[in-house]
Amino acid sequence: MKKEQFFFLLGGFAFGILVGFAVFKVYADRPMLDPSGAQQVANAPAGSRSPTQQAPQGGGDGGAPMVAEINELKRKLEANPQDVAAATDLARMYFRVGMMEQSLEFSEIALGITPDDPNLLTDTGNVLRELGRHVEALEHFRAANEADPTHWQSIFNTVVVAAFDLQQFDLADAAMARLDGFDPPPAQLPQLKQALEEFRVEHTADAGTQ
Repeated sequence: MKKEQFFFLLGGFAFGILVGFAVFKVYADRPMLDPSGAQQVANAPAGSRSPTQQAPQGGGDGGAPMVAEINELKRKLEANPQDVAAATDLARMYFRVGMMEQSLEFSEIALGITPDDPNLLTDTGNVLRELGRHVEALEHFRAANEADPTHWQSIFNTVVVAAFDLQQFDLADAAMARLDGFDPPPAQLPQLKQALEEFRVEHTADAGTQ
């Protein structure tokens, strides 16, 4: 599988909603983990909206409603620093527009309120990964799975970061073996297996030419 192609990976900011599946678009020569849990579309932020987010109004500036909502969420969080929903929505919205430092800021606020939430731990790991902090991302995925051993999403993302970012294939294979034990298995598991094996072959070939 060429790096320019699409393949299935996982994300999902999921406060109060089911963690969704995602199709990840290769971004900067690697698959992008998208907390929004929706298909990435070129040149447009994607993602399922939170219950509080309205669709952009047609015929106007699509960014204006988002700016207004961000300001409203910040006011809510200032009024109630324990408002994990507001912090989570802010982290997700900043992620969607590629503002990863701000996304991490509010992800960490949300984690400070609910530190053992496996979804928040996984989502924060996704943001860390986009910032190039891969080891910390893996630590968050591990913590998510410790908090909930049935949280296969964190194991799935461990495969992604361990293999595609760090080329730590032993760790990726161990996580893949755990995914194989889920019944039913994640829907995207066959695609991930194929992508991993093709990437492993390419990596081995590249290493042999050096």
